[in-house]
Amino acid sequence: MLQSLWKHLIIGIGSSRDLDNMHISYQEALDAIDYRVLSGESEVIHINNFDILGKTPKYFYPLHKEKALIDAIKLGNSEQAIKIIREVFNGIPKCAETASYIPEMLWQLMNGLFRGIYSMGIKYEDVFGKDFFDSYQEYRSKAKIEDMLQFIEDQVVCLTTFINNRRVYIKDNIIEKIKDYIKENYKENISLTDVASMVYMSPSYISFAFKEATGENFTEYLTKVRIEKAMDLLLCTESDIDTIASKVGYEPRSFLRAFKKYTGMTPTEYRKKMGLEALARQSSKPAIYSKTIIN
Repeated sequence: MLQSLWKHLIIGIGSSRDLDNMHISYQEALDAIDYRVLSGESEVIHINNFDILGKTPKYFYPLHKEKALIDAIKLGNSEQAIKIIREVFNGIPKCAETASYIPEMLWQLMNGLFRGIYSMGIKYEDVFGKDFFDSYQEYRSKAKIEDMLQFIEDQVVCLTTFINNRRVYIKDNIIEKIKDYIKENYKENISLTDVASMVYMSPSYISFAFKEATGENFTEYLTKVRIEKAMDLLLCTESDIDTIASKVGYEPRSFLRAFKKYTGMTPTEYRKKMGLEALARQSSKPAIYSKTIIN
């Protein structure tokens, strides 16, 4: 039992002071104990073993690093994510005044990370099968800062693995389902919100996943399907422009704008140009004569 108690014993020692200033020595001893996250378990830590700056060094939470971390996680890049976490840790001054908030600073990074990926429709419980607070309690039970870092890095690896597996599933199933839906319903008033609701995901995540899988955003793909269908109708039918616009899900005026933006021509110009080219190709073919002999 004594060995077990000693394993978890941490002693903080303040500087030598007279009785009138004993309270200062006491506070220094508490600060020394806070410093345990940097020095490890079962330690006798003297306040003079590390630098005293006289005041808390200036340090501001690195929001740009949090954003970079979120981007790395969304891409499923665990190596880059861990590198960013290490950079954040290395950028925090290591002294008595910062020792108490280093663990909270690192966990704040994780908290920000999960807020950021919430837009992907991912919840903490989906990845780890337990409550975020339970993980925090486990994290805070670590006595060494290196153990805390390892805990966070392990979580990052689990999260990126989850995202990469989810990405493959979404690309092979959900995105193809959306593309098929667009091809079958391009005449209708289709919105990103409607499609996201159909597959039970958030519009923001579907937008992100669709762009990643196809190289086009949702609106660009829908426009491509509609305009290319309109191009076929212009060449294969004699329908007027307004009729074709309604057949591909547009009001006449918006159809003209979308068509010209996509092709560089108005529908009338396209029909005329393609018609003339088809006629030219037809007239350039050599004539074929046949002679039928009747016996």
